[in-house]
Amino acid sequence: MADNKKNRGKADRARVSGSEPYEVRYFAKKNKITPAMTKKLIKKYHGSRAKMTAAVKAMKKRKRKTTRRKKRK
Repeated sequence: MADNKKNRGKADRARVSGSEPYEVRYFAKKNKITPAMTKKLIKKYHGSRAKMTAAVKAMKKRKRKTTRRKKRK
């Protein structure tokens, strides 16, 4: 499993466990997304913290581009 409480170290920190509510809440709060979105990302990227963070940044960048369109006169 991704989160073994006895095995602490770099490998454990590189993953987000979907079965631990405090990890889901922490990742969601840190990246300013909902816990539901975090769970979707965990399923898609198998808990890889680096891949999930990159996906959140890309998602926010796309969202920013679409909201900056010029208004027609």
